[in-house]
Amino acid sequence: MVGHHRQWPITDDLATLRENIQRYARGAGLTGTRLDDLVIAVNEAAINVLEHGGGTGTISMWHEAGTLAVDVVDEAGLLRPGAVPGERPAGQSDRGYGLWLMGVLCDDVDIEQVPGCSRIRLSIRLPAPGPSSNGSASAEADDKAGESGEATGGFEPAVAAPPALDDSAGRVR
Repeated sequence: MVGHHRQWPITDDLATLRENIQRYARGAGLTGTRLDDLVIAVNEAAINVLEHGGGTGTISMWHEAGTLAVDVVDEAGLLRPGAVPGERPAGQSDRGYGLWLMGVLCDDVDIEQVPGCSRIRLSIRLPAPGPSSNGSASAEADDKAGESGEATGGFEPAVAAPPALDDSAGRVR
C-alpha cells in the first residue's frame, strides 16, 4: 500500500517547511537521528532550489515498503544526474556541501533532469514497525499534516511514487 502523499511549495519560509517534513516523517515512523538527518537533507535541497534552482519548486513526500521518499523538484533544470559527490568537497569554503551532505544523510539520492526542471529524490529506510504498531500513528500524523492546508488530499491511486518528470514537456506530469 502506498502511504499518504503530501506536497508543499518551496518558499523562503523554511521553518514551516521543516515542520511539515518532520511531522510527516514522524508519522511514517521515522524518529531520532534519522528523522533529523532527513529534515536537514530536505532543508538543504530546498535551499538549493531557492538559490540555484530558479527560486521555486515543490517537495513531495510519500512512504511505502519500508521507505520514506522525498522528491524536490525545481524549475531551472540545472541539476544533473551524478552531481552528488562521493567524498566531502575539498577547500576552505563554507558553501558547496549541500549535495554531499544529502548523500551522507540519506540512504539513497537520485537526480533526474529534463529540460526545464530537475528532481532530486531523497530516500531513507523506515524502521520496522513494532509488534503493537497498527498504523494509526501514521494516519493520524498525515491527517494533522493535511490540516496545514498543504496536503494533496487522501490516498493517491495505487502508484509507486508521485508523478515522474515528463521528458517531452520538461514538466512534472
